[in-house]
Amino acid sequence: MLEGLRQILPLHAGEPELSAPDAFRAGPYPLVTLLLSLVELLVRDYSVQPQTGERLHADRLRTDAFLPCDDTQIGLSALTLGLDSLDQALSPDATVTMASKALLVARFWRFRHAARNQGMSLNALEMLRAAARRDIPFHRLGASNRRFRLGQGTFGRTIAATLTDACSQISHQLVDDKLETNRLLAAQGIPTPGTLGATSAEQAVERARQLGYPVVVKPRGLGRGMGIRMGLLDDQAVADAFAAAAEFGTGVVLERQIPGHDHRLLVVGGRLVAAATRLPGAVTGDGCQSVRQLVDRLNLEPNRSLPHDRWLDRIVIDQEAIDCLAAASLTLDSVPEKGRRVELRRTANLSRGGIAIDVTDSIHPDNRRLAERVARLMRLDVAGIDLITPDIHRSWREEPGAIIEVNRSPGLGVHLGADRPRDVAGPIIESLFAAGETGRIPTLGITGSVGKTTTCRMVAAILAEAGKTVALSTTQGAWIGQDTVHIGDVACGTMARTLLLDPAAEVGVFELARGGLLKYGMDLDAVDVGMVLNLLDNHIGQDGIINRETLAEIKALVVRHARHLAILNADDPLCLGMRRGISADRICLVSERADHPAILDHLATGGLAAYLQQRDSGPELTFCRGERMIGSLLASAIPDTWDGRFRPAIVNALFAAAAAHGMGMPFATIASALGNFRSTPETNPDRMNVIEGLPYQLIVTKAGNPEALAEISAFVDTLPIQGRRHLMLAIGGHRSNQHILDSARVVAGHFSTFITSDLETVRDRPAGEVARLIARGLADAGIDGDAITIAASHDEAVELAFRRPLTGDLLVVITYGSLRPLQMVRELLKGA
Repeated sequence: MLEGLRQILPLHAGEPELSAPDAFRAGPYPLVTLLLSLVELLVRDYSVQPQTGERLHADRLRTDAFLPCDDTQIGLSALTLGLDSLDQALSPDATVTMASKALLVARFWRFRHAARNQGMSLNALEMLRAAARRDIPFHRLGASNRRFRLGQGTFGRTIAATLTDACSQISHQLVDDKLETNRLLAAQGIPTPGTLGATSAEQAVERARQLGYPVVVKPRGLGRGMGIRMGLLDDQAVADAFAAAAEFGTGVVLERQIPGHDHRLLVVGGRLVAAATRLPGAVTGDGCQSVRQLVDRLNLEPNRSLPHDRWLDRIVIDQEAIDCLAAASLTLDSVPEKGRRVELRRTANLSRGGIAIDVTDSIHPDNRRLAERVARLMRLDVAGIDLITPDIHRSWREEPGAIIEVNRSPGLGVHLGADRPRDVAGPIIESLFAAGETGRIPTLGITGSVGKTTTCRMVAAILAEAGKTVALSTTQGAWIGQDTVHIGDVACGTMARTLLLDPAAEVGVFELARGGLLKYGMDLDAVDVGMVLNLLDNHIGQDGIINRETLAEIKALVVRHARHLAILNADDPLCLGMRRGISADRICLVSERADHPAILDHLATGGLAAYLQQRDSGPELTFCRGERMIGSLLASAIPDTWDGRFRPAIVNALFAAAAAHGMGMPFATIASALGNFRSTPETNPDRMNVIEGLPYQLIVTKAGNPEALAEISAFVDTLPIQGRRHLMLAIGGHRSNQHILDSARVVAGHFSTFITSDLETVRDRPAGEVARLIARGLADAGIDGDAITIAASHDEAVELAFRRPLTGDLLVVITYGSLRPLQMVRELLKGA
């Protein structure tokens, strides 16, 4: 079967993987393992960091697998081709015809052609691979695969293949104009081919006579050898070449033809990093085969492929090849003698079948300095300089030669496809990011069941107090510093990646909720600090989450992607269990108990821990590493805790302080910022917003589960309310019946009157069903029917709620995803 696959899919680089059947037989699903390996081989040339897929689930009827690929469409096409190839390889020999095999081979080459056209160019891919080797993150800009952002936030740099954002528009325009470039270089004493412009065939002939034959005619503003005619010896040839070059619409220039070999010199950051001699596409005779047969054999070499598919292109037999043969008194059917080199191209471009010989170590020092000066004169951070000289090992001052072109975005193939390949992408990346730098800004990813948004807001406030511009995304929206990017739920890695493109961002704080993790995974390749606050039953029964253990597998993604610090809730056994599989440098355990066994053991081994210490003056947030105290802060000093009476805010502050410490914040800054933080409609909308300035006391908040509702109810019991206590409660329809009933029962007995409602956006249930379920839960808990009002809609519930309280009363509005309550607050305060 493996031999059949090798016949169907000519995977030169991947053949070793298809030659070890034992590797596929070892597992319980050998065909699935083989398919995943096959798909990886197909996408390998189009992926920055190729990885074999992972089987997530398999049984007799269905297989779920994760297939890594930088481009979704390329990955799906590879999967389809892999499945069809495997199907044919498994078919009985009698049913497989030569025609069907040929069709699959043709599909293979069509796949490669489409993948290269749709995916990244070879140059872009090599640049990104060099960045990945340095652990520098990258992000595609826009829908194309042409431009990429390397690094994050304030450290980000932009590239388009080898063109970087350090190249100015002026340098860009100058280099693209061959005439102006040569005039500038000639004026500086740089050897040039005496480039002249022509606007008509007649003027071109005149210029050619002025320069002296032979001459070269080329478009004024094109590269890659396009439109060039060389070795022109008479007026008619020049006139014809002018007409051909003029069709490209960039103008036409003429140059003296300089004798010698074509050399590409790559200068990066003012230093020559590679040099190669380019030779035109050719075949070497063996005394037996014709030129046509020699070309066919050459094109079978594994390092040659379709145009721009690998570093060396196949040689296409076209009119230029026939003309070159005619000039050598040969035809396609001629049999060259053994050892004779037969050139089939006039120019030495690899993109037209040429080859390259590396001469970096042997180039003459004068030629090296010449290239570096040319790059400096053109003000290019990356420059590909074409020097024609008979001998690159001798000084240009002794050996006649000339700089014929300067390229602002040089291809890397001439160096990577040379006889001795050189890493040339690495030096370009090093010119953008100093040694040891990854271009990353400090980032924090927070997940859990409750408290994520408020914890994000607290951390952002700490970082802002330290003078940092914070990229922040939560279920409330997204911000860069004080600038609003989006309002609404964006608690996913996709928005985090978007914010990291902003050069103003100095740190990132990102809420990563269950929904985003399920749909998109992390989407971020890593965070510096990852945190899991808690695991509750909010989403049990949704999206395949059958229990807390399933939820833990999803949430664990955040801490498994943490590079430096993973923060875990030691009071939650499932969170604590996430310690296994974490690769972060350190782990910080957080607990509400100073005597928690896991905390004591962790500290005993020098670990980092944050916990609550009970003092006579109330709970105290305490931070230690081993025996060393980092700092402590009374909960009562944090306004959001309401003198230490609101436990969730204490826990949020404990986690926020641990995260800020992990991001390098001094404890004094942490304490000061928490002492100034208060959840208001402006700083943390819908999270325990206690509104002042009304005749009655008002709290607007959200709560997604019975545990959070119990905490709010307990807090309300501590408030010195003279009048009655009113509650408006709206719950999402995507929750289970039991969840809704339990939520209602928790709040019963803590309020005088109740208004029940669906959320503003009704999900998964008929309108009014959730409101009736809440009312039923309240009634089951002993609440009199006269104290319960079932609102017909969310808007009606809000209107009723704000009309109900009298002076001295308390109104608590608990809902989610609605702007209406806080809009009414603003209206009431304006009229107060």
